[in-house]
This record gives sequence, C-alpha cells and structure tokens, in this order.
Amino acid sequence: MEKTTLRLPDYLMDKLRTKSALEGRSLNDTAVDVLLQGLGEPAGQETWRSLRGLVERPPAGNVDLAEVRRLSVQLPPAAAAVIRELDRARQDSWS
Repeated sequence: MEKTTLRLPDYLMDKLRTKSALEGRSLNDTAVDVLLQGLGEPAGQETWRSLRGLVERPPAGNVDLAEVRRLSVQLPPAAAAVIRELDRARQDSWS
C-alpha cells in the first residue's frame, strides 16, 4: 500500500465524505472504490479486493450465478455440503 496526498476541490471532498458516511465505510475505502470504478473496474468486486494477496488475479467480470447453479449440481457430495454451509452463513441460497 502506498500513501499519497491528493488536492481535491472542496465540493468533491464533501461528496466523498457524504458517500463514506452514508455507506458506513472509511473515507479511504470509499475513495479507493470510486477511483477503481472511474478507471473502469467493474462494480461489485469488493470480495476479491478484500482477499488481496490470496488470489492470483481479480476476476475478469461478474459471476454468472446461473452458471454456478448449473455447475454446482455436478459437485461431489462433500463439496456440495460446503457450498450449502457457505450459503447458510451468507444467508444467500443459490437454489
């Protein structure tokens, strides 16, 4: 991580602070997301960014949940149980 200083117009800084407060996130995290989106990175990629060095590279695009559902039926029972447990923990079922 590199530390830097930016000179932003007051109105822009106010917008960043407001967005940060509304989302309950740090000003730094909000600014990073806004910059990434401005540079063309797809929205909704927070998960892989939070993993940082644990992943080789970020996903090329958004996850196709229909494809995940289709492929998940081919998993062995132990892997399917792991997915069910993750769904339960996320409270987000694919079925």
